[in-house]
Amino acid sequence: MTGLSNLSAPNPEDTFEAGFALLDALPMMVAYVGREERFQYANRAFAADAGAPAEQVVGGELRDYLGARLYTAIRPHILRALGGEEVSFTFEVPPEGQEEPVAGAGGRMLRARYTPYEADGAVDGFFMLIEDITEQTKTRRDLADAAEFFRDIAASVPGVAFQYEWSGNGSGRFNYLSPQLENWIGLDCEIVMADPTILKDYVHPDDVEGLRASVESAWQRHGTWSWRGRIQAPDGRHIFTQGIARPRHAAGGHVVWSGIFLDISEQKQVERVLKETAAFFHDIATTIPGIVYRFVQDEDGARRFDYISPQLADITGLKPQDVIADANAYLDRIHPDDRPAFEDSIAHSARTLQLRTWEGRIRSGGGDYNWVRGASLPRRQRDGSIVWNGVVLDVTDHKVTEQKLREAQKMEAVGQLTGGLAHDFNNLLAVIGGNLELLEDDLADRPRERSMASKARQAAMRGSDVTQRLLAFARRQPLSPRVIDLNHLVRRTTELLEHALGPGIEVATAPLAARHTVRVDPGQLENALINLAMNARDAMPDGGVVTVETADVELDSAYAREHPDVEPGRYAVLSVSDTGVGMPQESIDKAFEPFFTTKPPDKGTGLGLPMVYGFLKQSGGHASVHSKVGEGTTVRLYLPHANEDATAVPATAPSKISTRASPGEVVLLVDNEPDLRAAIAEMLVAAGYGVRTAEDGPAALGELEAAPRVDLLLTDVVLDSRMNGRELAETARGRRNVAVLCMSGFTGDVPDAELQSIGDAPILRKPFCRRELGRRVREAIDSRNFRSR
Repeated sequence: MTGLSNLSAPNPEDTFEAGFALLDALPMMVAYVGREERFQYANRAFAADAGAPAEQVVGGELRDYLGARLYTAIRPHILRALGGEEVSFTFEVPPEGQEEPVAGAGGRMLRARYTPYEADGAVDGFFMLIEDITEQTKTRRDLADAAEFFRDIAASVPGVAFQYEWSGNGSGRFNYLSPQLENWIGLDCEIVMADPTILKDYVHPDDVEGLRASVESAWQRHGTWSWRGRIQAPDGRHIFTQGIARPRHAAGGHVVWSGIFLDISEQKQVERVLKETAAFFHDIATTIPGIVYRFVQDEDGARRFDYISPQLADITGLKPQDVIADANAYLDRIHPDDRPAFEDSIAHSARTLQLRTWEGRIRSGGGDYNWVRGASLPRRQRDGSIVWNGVVLDVTDHKVTEQKLREAQKMEAVGQLTGGLAHDFNNLLAVIGGNLELLEDDLADRPRERSMASKARQAAMRGSDVTQRLLAFARRQPLSPRVIDLNHLVRRTTELLEHALGPGIEVATAPLAARHTVRVDPGQLENALINLAMNARDAMPDGGVVTVETADVELDSAYAREHPDVEPGRYAVLSVSDTGVGMPQESIDKAFEPFFTTKPPDKGTGLGLPMVYGFLKQSGGHASVHSKVGEGTTVRLYLPHANEDATAVPATAPSKISTRASPGEVVLLVDNEPDLRAAIAEMLVAAGYGVRTAEDGPAALGELEAAPRVDLLLTDVVLDSRMNGRELAETARGRRNVAVLCMSGFTGDVPDAELQSIGDAPILRKPFCRRELGRRVREAIDSRNFRSR
């Protein structure tokens, strides 16, 4: 045969022996296939792969060795080799028992090289060199899979993955850059890898130096590199970036950093929002009129403040750091009487996790107590503690306002009650007094009975004093204020007191301050001064000194906070002091309450000081009591100063006016009380007047139209809901020239000045005597006649 059998050498046996020994020693499979596609040689590796001794392989057909499927697939390569072409290719051999290769089923990857062999100028056959590359292929595939996995990871992270190799001589290069770089700066990764310095043009100018310094530091330390800065995108926006990389030492002294650039723009936005929110919270916490806090109670009951705003100092005088260090610094400031309610609110809120509210007093830095109102929402934490985030508001001013409102509502209720009582009672007294006075005339020849009627009438008139005191306390008494010189009134009144207070009582006047002008009803102020002097005398049963003095003071807002019924400002002060027994605090606290008295039942009514207090409040003033047991008492009356340009008006003595009617004069009398209307009519008739009567406004207008002559309309202020006295007077004035005189037991909400502007003489107060009635009627008619001339 041709082929291997034709191989010749000077010593053929030696040559074959050496060649076959060499081929048998090779790890890859070697065989020779002749033109008939039969094996003429197979080395040990090939025979082992074929599963038969080499002697059995030789002579076998290639088709049988490869199998029909694989032979068909490889046949083109066989033909090319037999045609004289060297061929290299790879193929996969399926596992034993399978005809087709299956991925992951354990087949083998083989790499083959067919080398033709020529003899006598023709291709005799070809050598088969087959290498098992299954492990190499698997390794390559694993590496490819790993590379693909890395690329997928690098492409999916929100940043740019990179590997940078630094030589240490100022030069470096990127071994890898993930595609996101192009999305950031619009540059292809290949361009940047070719020239890494181009990246510097995309770093914000303010951050370039920081980048350079971070790289230099990381190189010197051979440690982790970290940097934060801004990358400028092509559209002009800034990408906030955080870069981090870990080093690995490579050959040649190089250092390779593998890392990532992260887009932290969203994080920066969150940080900005958090910063703005914190600033907003700080602004709110430091501007609201109260304390903002975060209070924590642990499971073991331990308490602390995690935060408390600076307003703490305004309300308590404490610094926030003191309370954060020790919560009891704040808690111990709570008023002892309010601490139980505070603790109850904490316990209930912790148990129910409902909104906690509390109101109480807390001590300020000055030692006094401020009213505060707190509200907070509880939240249970994972560790079992409970956190209250809330606010404490200073409601001291609100409390003052509430107290003023309650006082105003109380006085309004008392005023309405007292006013109604005053109206009815004064009408009743007017009926009694008027009829008793008429009875006195009828008993002119019976002295004993006449004296009894006179005493009864005087008692009835004194009853009106009680009504006036109640009205004074309720701040509803009629006043006639005018500008007066306070010092002048004090001097005039103390001259009377020296005789009125009796023996053993000395009246002293302290050096009076500069001239004071106040706007007040002088008669009521004089009565108040006399009342205080009488109380001072009664407090000194063994004698003593009553001191009356005036002064000028400025009551500031701090004083007003302690005394809710006081308006800050400049006041003239009238003080009455005694050297008597004094009063305990509980009596001082009740001094201005109606019907409270420390005197025996037959010595005091308990209306004196309330009357003085009501008069002062009605005049825009204030009163205070200072006393100490065994040392005496001082009552101070505060009166607002009159305007700078106000001039004191001296009191004038009343002129003598006739109480009789002129011939033919007629009075139209209007009152809805029949008995009183009859009594007043009798008194007018006795004074010589013609009288027409009506019970209400419409009836009075009818009488006014029907009567040929009416000189005076004498009407009660309070009639009925259809028309009151003021409306009647205005209507009557519009119909004919008639004088008007208003009378009332109580004018209600109608101001005296308004009634004064309607009537032709000052309002006539019930009850009144016949002489007072006659004088006022005469004054009104004469005043109208004078103006009509």
